[in-house]
Amino acid sequence: MFLGLGLYGLLYGFRYRVTLAADHIGLVEPFRRRSMQRSEILGCRVLPGGHGFSVFLLVSRHAEHDKLKIPVLLKPDEAFRRWLYDLTDLDVSEVVQSRIDIEATFRPELSAEERSRQVTLLRRLGVAFNAATIALLGASFVLPDSGPWMLATVAALPWVAIVLVARFQPLYRFAVRRNDERVDMILPLISPGLILTVHAVSNLNTVGWHEPLVLACAGGLALTGASARIDSCLRQQRWAVLIVGLFACIYGYAVGMELNALADLPCHRECAQSGGVRKIPGVRMSWSRLARDSAVQ
Repeated sequence: MFLGLGLYGLLYGFRYRVTLAADHIGLVEPFRRRSMQRSEILGCRVLPGGHGFSVFLLVSRHAEHDKLKIPVLLKPDEAFRRWLYDLTDLDVSEVVQSRIDIEATFRPELSAEERSRQVTLLRRLGVAFNAATIALLGASFVLPDSGPWMLATVAALPWVAIVLVARFQPLYRFAVRRNDERVDMILPLISPGLILTVHAVSNLNTVGWHEPLVLACAGGLALTGASARIDSCLRQQRWAVLIVGLFACIYGYAVGMELNALADLPCHRECAQSGGVRKIPGVRMSWSRLARDSAVQ
């Protein structure tokens, strides 16, 4: 395998060419040739390609046409820079457009100075909330025995994010683009479910699968529906909605398990004979129970 990759790398270095003409650009690779007419190019982007080189992405005006990716393996020469000079920089244009949209739609009744002050303050608040989310998730994951208050705080993060987006949109959004000036609240929306599921799987046992499945679907639909309802931009991104729905189902499963386990805590520690299964002190007989405290004889 490594020999094959090495040979392909050598062949790529020998065969790789970028040809420039007044009306088109061509790309020669080991096993294919591609080109794009200059008149068809909407603009270009610069993507991080890894391994120390970048990638120029030429975007066609026609959505059905593929984008042309040009890895910049060597330092671009002057001819290449001149050919790309007057093309629209889509990265910069998206940043400018997002700023214009925020100024036009975020509390237009305010003066420009007051609106700018509030945007700056709320942007800092959003960044701080995302940072606090990372710190809280890390603490709940690292601590050996996260208490119910810690788990409750983690479980509340997605709903706090939904409230913030509902209150301060369009400055706060879910799943914003890479060059958007809006504050992305997708992290506190989808990440708590992973941490809670790790805790639930590590500390809880399930008796049956119907009830956890119902809770996962119910919690997933509730969280996904609420986030999509308040954020019109999220509704327009089908793949983003599906990803949010997947993480929301994980969240619903974990929260349902944790709530059921907390409801079992006040149970009396007694022995009871039922259907050949004996409950001994510390056992929780519902479909969710603490693994370390349960035993079946």
